[in-house]
Amino acid sequence: MRRLLAILIVLLSALSTLSACSGGGGSNQQQIDTAVTGTLAAQPPLPPILIAPAAAATIENAWNLTLDWAWVRDLDASEYYDVRVWRPGEPAYGITWTREPTFNLSNWMQAQSPGEYRWSVAVIEGVGGEMQREVTAMAQPRTFTVADTSPPPAPVEAQPIEALVEAPPGFTVALYHRGL
Repeated sequence: MRRLLAILIVLLSALSTLSACSGGGGSNQQQIDTAVTGTLAAQPPLPPILIAPAAAATIENAWNLTLDWAWVRDLDASEYYDVRVWRPGEPAYGITWTREPTFNLSNWMQAQSPGEYRWSVAVIEGVGGEMQREVTAMAQPRTFTVADTSPPPAPVEAQPIEALVEAPPGFTVALYHRGL
């Protein structure tokens, strides 16, 4: 919808320029091209589109919580996604930069407490770890709630089965293992 609106604005701008160009110096085509190019250049790129988790999602455990989003084009060499996660009432600071349109939040969440969080993504230009400028505005934030941020339980180590020394007469002992 926003893209359609932007195209409509460009076309209306070009039409108004065309009617203004009916008289006077220079070619009409050159003046129209200049007006359309200037109008297009003035439009900032749209922010990324947040995909998951869904708005107002409840996450039982943050063991494998991944944020996913999409953007309209590939990043330029100096562009990054600025992933922002914060508590309601706090500033929307970034927690990491990434070049992938996904971020596994599990490790970060283990240092946090359960509760409500907001998240968003913006595209930034960065050099040497320093942000130069925001390429896009921050996407409309989404909210999610995490019930448990503790790390997953340690895996249970398998113990060897003690072999039977003898089987009663007439019996055969067979051990089977079914993998998970």
